[in-house]
Amino acid sequence: MQFIANGELLKLSNDLTFVTESDLKIKTSLEYYSTRNSHSYRVSHSLDEQMSYRDVNISGLSFTNSAIDNEATLSHLTTVLAQTFTDYDFSTVSPDQFDLDSWENVARDINSLLSSAMGTEYASISQQLWNIIRSLMSEECEIFSYKPDEIDDPLVDAIWSFNYFFYSRRKFKLLFFTCVAEMNTDDESDYYDMD
Repeated sequence: MQFIANGELLKLSNDLTFVTESDLKIKTSLEYYSTRNSHSYRVSHSLDEQMSYRDVNISGLSFTNSAIDNEATLSHLTTVLAQTFTDYDFSTVSPDQFDLDSWENVARDINSLLSSAMGTEYASISQQLWNIIRSLMSEECEIFSYKPDEIDDPLVDAIWSFNYFFYSRRKFKLLFFTCVAEMNTDDESDYYDMD
């Protein structure tokens, strides 16, 4: 699995990362990946070597009654989590910590949270955001949300957060959309430095 650099997603991530007037810090990240064999494509950088532990720990897991139906999908999703939240160990994440959701529900959740944080500014970004996501992923993709337990939650101190994976098996692509809202504190002044 490999990260694919995308300037439009980077710009949207930056536009959706800000501090509100009520001193709420919002950090958003939109990341795009190829799920094809890493030897098939030239892309920005490989995650395969860094995150190979998932291959060892997923054997024996039960996929019965879970939104995820195979080890490869679980491996892709947890690899992205581990790459995004590097201070946390996701090796024990199980298939039942992911839910399958619809475009309508996901769009409603994201739009509601971001518009309440940004106000009318979000309206100017919203159309562009959804156009880019649809152009990269198509509406036939599956959308998984990550519902961590308290032990695995890297965002346990957040006021609100979401973690959505737009996964197209047909296109061999995965788009991870994560956003967290936390209270702004002086000792975290460069928390949102994207460089």
